[in-house]
Amino acid sequence: MSASSSTVAVYIGAYSTEVDAAKAHDLVSIRIGGLKALTNCHVRCYSKDMDEMRRMSKWDYICAIRG
Repeated sequence: MSASSSTVAVYIGAYSTEVDAAKAHDLVSIRIGGLKALTNCHVRCYSKDMDEMRRMSKWDYICAIRG
């Protein structure tokens, strides 16, 4: 699965379920594009993940999502 950031595709890993893939896509999209990013679920669904997301650089966060 990959997420696009304007002109760059970023590989974010392979997931065993569509739900896990959708969550990873959403989290990376929010980290790259901010709260107005297009996501599968409402941004409020990820409020617990926001603190960790803010403490990491974009690249470090993407690497963490990959597992």
